[in-house]
Amino acid sequence: MTAPEAPRPPGYATPPGPLPTQPGPPPGPFPPPAGHYAVPPQSGPPFPMSGPPDETPPPARPRRALGLLALGVSVVALLVDVTATLVAIRATDNARAARDLATALGGAAPAPSAGVPAPPVASEPAAGEEPAVPTGEPVDPLDPNATGEPTLTDRTTYTPRYAKEPLTLTVPACNREMAADLDEPRANVNAGMEIVVDKACDIGAPFHASFAGGVDATTGATRDSTPADCVEKIRQAPVGPNATVPLRKSVVLCLTTSYAAAVERGDRWRVALVEVTSTNSDGTVELSATAWDIQ
Repeated sequence: MTAPEAPRPPGYATPPGPLPTQPGPPPGPFPPPAGHYAVPPQSGPPFPMSGPPDETPPPARPRRALGLLALGVSVVALLVDVTATLVAIRATDNARAARDLATALGGAAPAPSAGVPAPPVASEPAAGEEPAVPTGEPVDPLDPNATGEPTLTDRTTYTPRYAKEPLTLTVPACNREMAADLDEPRANVNAGMEIVVDKACDIGAPFHASFAGGVDATTGATRDSTPADCVEKIRQAPVGPNATVPLRKSVVLCLTTSYAAAVERGDRWRVALVEVTSTNSDGTVELSATAWDIQ
């Protein structure tokens, strides 16, 4: 038996009864309208709230940077090669200009024949420039290991020192002598001489010339001989050690000064050509001397 319902206060509204259940969708091929039926739960992860997934491609590998670095290294190497080539060309031009200047100062060099190297051209020292001093180095560049007195070759050059300087040597009596220094030149010297003139006591005896130690001489020259001719004649027909040479008019002597004495003095080594221009009954012998510095 149902208990009686308690009395309700005044103004209390009677609540409605349970809501009627909505009928299900009618059968058929069409889906139910949205908003009227419960949505079945999804099986996958919920859709992100920030929007669709980020499709930005990953950053590219640094291949482009490596390519630029290799290109830069190649450019730097090319610039170094070009600079080295330009420096070498400039050095060659400077050497050619120096050679042309030396040729201009010393005179025009003859054109060399085919296959034969041109000999160096002698040049005068510049104003205020001291002449070079023999160093003892071999003159012949083909023999750099030679020692002692330099070897004079066809590549040796000669610079004029003086030309046709007159010298008078006086021998007033027999068994007397007078010496001459052919470096200056100067007569009547007691040191630094190259040639000594004397006269025997025999009646009609000629004057004679002898030569200081270290001096090489020959009688096979002419008044027109060049220094190279003198050197060749000294090689072919030298005056023997301690020998004397009769002096008569037109006799021409060629000699090289003492190399050791030149080095000791700090002076040039020289070639000299001496012509006897006169021998007189008063005991005088007149000479004409020409000399060249050996380069």
